[in-house]
Amino acid sequence: MKNELVIGKMNSGKTERIQEKVKKMIESNQSMIILDSKDEYSDLFVGTDYDVKKINIREPRESLGYNPFRYAQEEFNKNNIDKSINI
Repeated sequence: MKNELVIGKMNSGKTERIQEKVKKMIESNQSMIILDSKDEYSDLFVGTDYDVKKINIREPRESLGYNPFRYAQEEFNKNNIDKSINI
């Protein structure tokens, strides 16, 4: 599966359709990135060898801790103001 956009009304089977495709991708050991704001796909990876990384903006304590400003803050703390602005 390449990039795919699924549009449909509520309860039309969108999630189930994509979950089946994800299951096939898991079976064939393909790499993937899934945007899962409702946590509807994480159970598919239980018991697999996939290294799942979660970025949870709503509940940061449940996240892997990604901070897009970390590098700029590190440079700022080193008094590299110009570099912190350009990151």
